[in-house]
Order: sequence, then C-alpha cells, then structure tokens
Amino acid sequence: MYAPPPGLQSANVFVPNKRLREELRRQYERNVFELVNVLGMVAAEAAYAHGEPWLEDMLGYLRGNHAHFAEAINGADPRLKVLPTDSLYLAWMDCRGLGMDAVTLKGPRLARQGPEVRD
Repeated sequence: MYAPPPGLQSANVFVPNKRLREELRRQYERNVFELVNVLGMVAAEAAYAHGEPWLEDMLGYLRGNHAHFAEAINGADPRLKVLPTDSLYLAWMDCRGLGMDAVTLKGPRLARQGPEVRD
C-alpha cells in the first residue's frame, strides 16, 4: 500500500487475494468519497517513476534505526529480545525473560512509557 502525506489524499492498495479484494472494493464503494486529488495523482506518478533511489535510501535508514534499537535493547537487558521484523515502523520485543504475565506488563510502569503490550 502506498499512502502519501494526508494532504495529498491519495493511496494505492494492492490486494492479491481475490476474495479480500472484492470485499475491499465493496466497502470502498459504500464508504469512500470519490473525488480525485490531482496533486495526489501527480505525486504518486512521480513516486513510482522516479522514487526508487529515495525509497532505497529510506529503507536503509529505517533498517539501520531498527538495528540500532535492537542493539540498544538487547544490550541493556538480556531478558529482553527485539525480534527481527519486516515492518519498518514497529518493533516487536520478546519480554518473556522478565517472568511477567501480560497483565503485569500492562501495569502502570509501562503504561506511562506507552508501548502496546499484547498476549
């Protein structure tokens, strides 16, 4: 999915699964205001035609940030492990080494710091 900044009001979605693609199309037809933002179309065309060098640089930068974060967390406490990820804006951590259940992890200390804790 390509989603430029909100002001461009443009997005592209690629859904290989036919059933999901049809459901998305049905929901889109029911819920989306179908005005085209010309600047968004031009930006998307420019990104596809000329954006690969920028994209490769950005991916390298984001992967470097993830590696730096993982190194810092993994080195700070051996009970924590940052997991490899395909996502560029999320970091998954294995906190089982802390010996705490999910309810305890969701407690006031982590709530103040803001991470999402899931079972």
